Amino acid sequence: MHSTRVVAVLTLVVGLAHCFQWDIVVGGDKQLHFYYNGTLTHTEEIPLATRITSVTYDPVHYRVLFTDVNKPSMKIYSFDLSTRKIQSLLTTKTESNYVRGVYDPVTQLLFWKTWYNIYTFSLNPASSDKAVDGNLLVTMYIYCRDIAVDSCGG
Repeated sequence: MHSTRVVAVLTLVVGLAHCFQWDIVVGGDKQLHFYYNGTLTHTEEIPLATRITSVTYDPVHYRVLFTDVNKPSMKIYSFDLSTRKIQSLLTTKTESNYVRGVYDPVTQLLFWKTWYNIYTFSLNPASSDKAVDGNLLVTMYIYCRDIAVDSCGG
């Protein structure tokens, strides 16, 4: 008997995609589940995914960014809410213990953390950032469980 293991990561967001409203998106296994006022309004099947582990929202480009952890690599995708198209943004070449990601719409930087490291990757199309595994921002000497970004800071 196969038991489905769902990793649900909630990100509070506000948006309208095509004809469905949503304020929360949950990633689990190979699906993105969109909720509005506590009611499931839409489920999007992500056939490329193995195990979605983190979800964040890009309000500037109207897309959901999510991670797929598939040993020995980690992939970051975007799901465009207006076209419903999936785009691969980054595939690491090394094993990643991806824990959490967050997007800064002002700088167009995606931040994510592993158990002890925080990385960045530019999602600005004009950027010359070609880092294969992201850019190491800081190494922590304690285990950090989450990350947040001040988009308004200078």
